[in-house]
Amino acid sequence: GAVYAEADRLGLTRGAGALAAALARVAGASQEELLTAGLVHNDLQDAARSLCPGVDDALDALRATGAGHALVSGSGPTCVGLFSDLEEARDAARQLAARRPAPILTATVPAGSGAVRPAP
Repeated sequence: GAVYAEADRLGLTRGAGALAAALARVAGASQEELLTAGLVHNDLQDAARSLCPGVDDALDALRATGAGHALVSGSGPTCVGLFSDLEEARDAARQLAARRPAPILTATVPAGSGAVRPAP
């Protein structure tokens, strides 16, 4: 609810044509292209930031640890930092360990790899 209503109030919704264009740009793009072209995006991020000022602090903390990209997950307030490799992500998790809630470190895996679980 509230985040979706705030997105509507802020005029953040995109029409079907804009969504189709975004999907076409994402299809087949490399990880680097996704990040550098601004294709990793959450339409609800500004609404979540508007309702929960702590989101900005979390995003800033992720960027300060070296995240190549930081964004709100879903309708928030969970935030995600994307790092170029697992060691950078581990270092960031160590730097953020005192924050509450504590960070959760995960790593991407190839499609079909099985169950997803926290990285060691």
